[in-house]
Amino acid sequence: YRYFISSHSSEVAERDCLILRIAFEAGLRVASTASLKTTDFEATLIERSGDNFTVRPSIQKFGMANSFEISINLAVSIKEYIEGSRQKIIRKVGSKTNNLFLDTIKGSNLLPTSISSNFSKASKKLGLPYRSGIHCWRGLFAENLIDFEIDARTELGFDTSVESIGLVVSKALGHSNPLSQQRYIRSLRNRQKSSQAFKHLQEVAVLRQELLHTSKTCELLRKEIVELTKDKT
Repeated sequence: YRYFISSHSSEVAERDCLILRIAFEAGLRVASTASLKTTDFEATLIERSGDNFTVRPSIQKFGMANSFEISINLAVSIKEYIEGSRQKIIRKVGSKTNNLFLDTIKGSNLLPTSISSNFSKASKKLGLPYRSGIHCWRGLFAENLIDFEIDARTELGFDTSVESIGLVVSKALGHSNPLSQQRYIRSLRNRQKSSQAFKHLQEVAVLRQELLHTSKTCELLRKEIVELTKDKT
């Protein structure tokens, strides 16, 4: 965010920061993000929504027509962008397209290749690892979702099987195959179990230290009581 704000005009910075939020908070593919329309975020639709807002990108992989849930906060931010920064671009270039994201020079629809290129350049400028582009944020969204599902299900005593979590994750990512994330989910679940086991060991070690300290304190008190008893005798 800081890089975009410091290196680009306000219109470009706000646009790219919002694209980053969509990748991180909604996990949409780049092509789907580029296909979003202003009509997808009309005020009446947002007002009728609860905690989550449903959006259906016009372009999806394999021609699918999945609906995706995003937070109402993100939907409101997109609406504010449409009414604010995007409107400035419209006035500047005279564009009439209803695509959400625009090229700030030509006023044409911002292409998926342009989005990928912009984020690849930003990654290089920031010295991030090779291929740390916009698609990585979709991967981070998936990882956060898996972690959340494991934590919530464990706490509530629900099914934490790879298959069950895979159904939720595949739907959120728009995957046609619910088994596509199995290996990744299994890896994260095992890693979380290992970290939980290590945390338990640390807690046990702390309790042992406290118990040892308490035992020593009790022994000192016992000796003092014995000495006091002798003195009275």
